[in-house]
Amino acid sequence: MTKGGIAGDVWPRVVLPSVVGRPRPELLQLNLGFKTSYVGEEAQSKRGALALTSPIEGATVRDLAMELLWEHTFQALHLAPEGHSILLTETPSNPPPDKEKSLQVMFEAFGFSAASVAPQPLLSLYASGRTTGCVIDIGDGAGHCVACSSGRLLPHSTTPLGYSGSDLTASMARMLRERGYSFPAPAERDLARDIKEKLCRVALDFEGELEMMMHSLEKSYELPDGQVITVGGEVLRCPEGLFWPESLGVESKGIPERVIGIGERVRKELE
Repeated sequence: MTKGGIAGDVWPRVVLPSVVGRPRPELLQLNLGFKTSYVGEEAQSKRGALALTSPIEGATVRDLAMELLWEHTFQALHLAPEGHSILLTETPSNPPPDKEKSLQVMFEAFGFSAASVAPQPLLSLYASGRTTGCVIDIGDGAGHCVACSSGRLLPHSTTPLGYSGSDLTASMARMLRERGYSFPAPAERDLARDIKEKLCRVALDFEGELEMMMHSLEKSYELPDGQVITVGGEVLRCPEGLFWPESLGVESKGIPERVIGIGERVRKELE
């Protein structure tokens, strides 16, 4: 997702899927009035006629089509970039050339007077009123476990998790298929992500709550066409993958092991 807002706001004013769609060549030839490109939810709503791509891969900008998403975001904010400053966020593993390219676009294409890039984990820590701590930062394309001290990242502590929100989405889609639900391929991922975001939660007593969920606490979810489906233990099993990545089909350590490992490395680094 691409998010944008104004400094001082509590929540982003604009949230849109990081998707760009362009009409398929055979449809352009029919002169049906398609625009050259669509972004976000509008692109997803026309997926049958468009070739969809995401400019972001693994939480890193990989395609200049990202400029279209930025432009749409600024328009939705009713913001003229000229004369304004902008803060971009990045993952700890973002390559310097990609950062430089993003800044170049901000200055040359949009005309911002000042621009800065800050790591997402550090900003999350600031949001809690702290400058020192351990941050688990998980986005759709990447996840990291990071230690921060006095407002700076400790570089040797930064550890990729090896899984992200997209893995949880794929896990939910698989569970829905196992439950007997079948959706068209383009829509399945969007539905799985929406169910994950609206219904899933981490259980303190996983086994006990799963038992209750399987028997009496199933959740209802209304599809775009009005049909209602039910989900049960999936809303607990899906996020449990954060602690047991094997359930996601990923060979990696869970969050507890990552935090313990970072604590050991940080102690050695600060000694």
